[in-house]
Amino acid sequence: MTRHWHSLDDRDQSVYQATSAFLESRLEERRTINWALALSGGDWPQRRAIIDLLRGTTDRPLIEPWRTAWSLIADSWTQPFAEEPGSTAARQAQARIDAGDSSSDLIDSIVKRVAPRLKVARLSERYWNDSQEPTEPKGVEDLFLASLTSGPQIDPKVLKLSEVSDPGFALALANALEDAVVRGLDVARRLGWDGETTSWRLGQIKRVYYVPADHYHADDEEPDRFSSGVSPATKLLHLVVSRLFEIDKRGAMEFVEKWRACLDPIRTRLWAALARDPAIAHHSTVVSFLQSRSNRQYWDVGEFPEIAELRARRFRDMSVTAQKRVANRIRRLPPKNLWARDFPSSALDDARHHWAARELQRIRAAGAALPAEDEAWLAERIVRFPDLSAMTQVDHGFPESIRVESVPDTPDRRFDSLTGLQRLTALEGALGSTRSSWRDDPAKGAEDWINQAGNADKLVDDFYAAGDRAGEAPRVWERFGWAHQPSDQRPDGAKQRLASRLMDSLHTLPDATTLQAVSGITTWISNWAACVWRDPNTMAVWERLWPVSVTATNNDPRTEGRTDLDTVIESSSSSEPMDLDTLNTPTGKMVGLFLAGLPKLHAEPTPFATNPDLARMRDDIANAPGHSGRITRHRLIAELPYFLAADDRWTREHLVEPLLSDSSESVALWRAVALRTRYHEVLKVIGASMAERAPDRGLGRESQGSLIFSLVVESLHSLRLSRTPAVSHARVQQVLRSLDGEARVHAAGSVSQFLREMAAGAPSDPALSPEAIFDSAVEPFLKEVWPQEQSLSTPGVSKSLVEIPAASGDRFSAAVAAIERFIVPFDCWSSLEYGLYGDTDGQPKIRQVDSKDKAKALLTLLDLSIGTSDRAVVPFDLPDLLDHVESVASDLATTSTFRRLAALAR
Repeated sequence: MTRHWHSLDDRDQSVYQATSAFLESRLEERRTINWALALSGGDWPQRRAIIDLLRGTTDRPLIEPWRTAWSLIADSWTQPFAEEPGSTAARQAQARIDAGDSSSDLIDSIVKRVAPRLKVARLSERYWNDSQEPTEPKGVEDLFLASLTSGPQIDPKVLKLSEVSDPGFALALANALEDAVVRGLDVARRLGWDGETTSWRLGQIKRVYYVPADHYHADDEEPDRFSSGVSPATKLLHLVVSRLFEIDKRGAMEFVEKWRACLDPIRTRLWAALARDPAIAHHSTVVSFLQSRSNRQYWDVGEFPEIAELRARRFRDMSVTAQKRVANRIRRLPPKNLWARDFPSSALDDARHHWAARELQRIRAAGAALPAEDEAWLAERIVRFPDLSAMTQVDHGFPESIRVESVPDTPDRRFDSLTGLQRLTALEGALGSTRSSWRDDPAKGAEDWINQAGNADKLVDDFYAAGDRAGEAPRVWERFGWAHQPSDQRPDGAKQRLASRLMDSLHTLPDATTLQAVSGITTWISNWAACVWRDPNTMAVWERLWPVSVTATNNDPRTEGRTDLDTVIESSSSSEPMDLDTLNTPTGKMVGLFLAGLPKLHAEPTPFATNPDLARMRDDIANAPGHSGRITRHRLIAELPYFLAADDRWTREHLVEPLLSDSSESVALWRAVALRTRYHEVLKVIGASMAERAPDRGLGRESQGSLIFSLVVESLHSLRLSRTPAVSHARVQQVLRSLDGEARVHAAGSVSQFLREMAAGAPSDPALSPEAIFDSAVEPFLKEVWPQEQSLSTPGVSKSLVEIPAASGDRFSAAVAAIERFIVPFDCWSSLEYGLYGDTDGQPKIRQVDSKDKAKALLTLLDLSIGTSDRAVVPFDLPDLLDHVESVASDLATTSTFRRLAALAR
């Protein structure tokens, strides 16, 4: 749902206004499109600004393809996925069906999981590899990828819709699913679908029905297990209508009659799938349907397998006259225009006869007898096609599930007999060659040879033997670097010998060769870091490789084109920005080498004062320019505790100061801070700034959640240890108060996570028992730090807080008392929400509620969290919880709270 201006708070209004001003004249720019594609659901002020700008461009309408592109992007924002994992959602739906729920809310939740929706995404970096990116885009496909997607397939064995007995529910669900499919077809037409075939625009749909497991081929799975788009909703629709036919034939026949008249391929295929059943379609109707099919539908078993199956399975029901009509059309052969124009004419006759013979053989495989003349015709031709003589399955030739098969390596054995420079020269030539045919690919043969076990070791000796001329094989160096791994199967001495030999070669490698092969070489450096640090040439190799790595990283075309748009108005995507790959660039790998060489501080408290080489490497890294500088600061800030302890002054100047600056780069640096939980010593330095940054949704949800977790954990630890917190409790409370709903839910979950993990870390320490942690940290935090305004209580916050009592051990009642003012109803599907589902050490968790006080507290918790409306979600195992309460304190069964919950449990 798109929010409106009146729902924006002061901060969001500022973001809205800034976005509007910035984008006013930039909607017809590729970089603006790319930025908008990265906006997440939490960026709705930016989305609102874009939508309002699009509506306000009537004075100067956007030209194509920009108008269509923005229309698709805006539409994609109105079709969010359900967030529950598919398997959990299906089981929850089944539990509701078992409980007699037939509400529209349940239907919506099922349909939402499978409904096709529009998906837009940035073009990958490799998209334009084989062609030139157009300066002026001609169509939407030049700007981004647009396609149909959906949630995953729902396992019918889990949902059990085939057992539904309520015809009203089945009819309503079928109507909703059909509406979803039709909307998906409408979106596909906007994306260029021709409306006739079930092409890739709709997403793969190999069968419109669920294929029974006993029909799978060996080692296969359900053909559409990994299909998305219209497939999940279509298969579920077929299942529901099939069930509807069993419990309400009149309601089901409405779909049957409607689908027979539809022209779109999906409902045509659905009708064909249903009409396999003689009780649904009379054989004369089937014959009429088949004869009216276009050549594409009649013959193409890849696009319309259900029609071929219908023809085969219903053939024996047809009259003799009808059988002859069907067989005669097959014997006339498929038309030539079903094959591409460049299809070899010499093979076309065989292909047409093969298709015809296959369809007659399919009829035989279904158990029908062909008319005598058709049997004779088939017998004459089947000898030409041995694969058809063994055809016993009706679904022969139908699309199957995806199979992942490895392409066998084909190492060129000619390199085995060569050594030294001769082998390097031969490999370099092969790697630089082009493929002449599928069977003749010298480059693949050379690469497969390098990748074969033991051959990369031979190249180490070849480089060493070639001396100064080793630089004449840059392609070999590049592939060698990726292939050569420090296998544990080698003795340490052998690994060190190999590493030292290669370090000697790297020490003298020309800069031009190093630059061309820098990605592979730095990969080798990173993988062999332990051996590299034991070699005397380490510093010399560093001095040669570091500047080349920086140059290569800064000149990488994938880092060009970064604009202020990417930083001034930052997306709150939880992932790292695409232009800051801190691990896989040459610079990032060299920083990884440096970090791998840092000694433990307990053994060497001041490593940079006692080791000049480390200090020089650190300074080289700190002074890296451009994009490499952003990468290095990100990597070092991720290890901030180490550098603060090793050299406080240097760290504050080179790492803390850029982090705390008000610059576009600092957003990325705070993401580096968020890679780990930060504790007291670090928070004494950056805690105040972290408290300012934590509410910033521009960090991304994961990073924002990590900063919030660090602040909450610091408050909890300071309470537990009775020490002054690095960030005052009042400041943390203000942060929690200023968070949006989703972030506050994360903060609430941090409390129960802290309680569980601390207690699990030292189960034998009385000071770290669940009860002690609750008394010393959690209860005071909830009373003194957590915002007390009930207006901040949301269903999400409640769902996180209700986990605390079960994690508090014997303090269950006190924990309920501590959180009850913050609890409002939420969708609680089972006792799992309360941490009371399952066993611990062989005992049911519910048994920790073992006194009247605890039973009363549990009753209070259930009463507060389970709503009173007709559509309130009720835990499926609520009867079990109430039975336990009554078994512990029978007099509680007479209370109004118990009676209300018992009524819901029915």
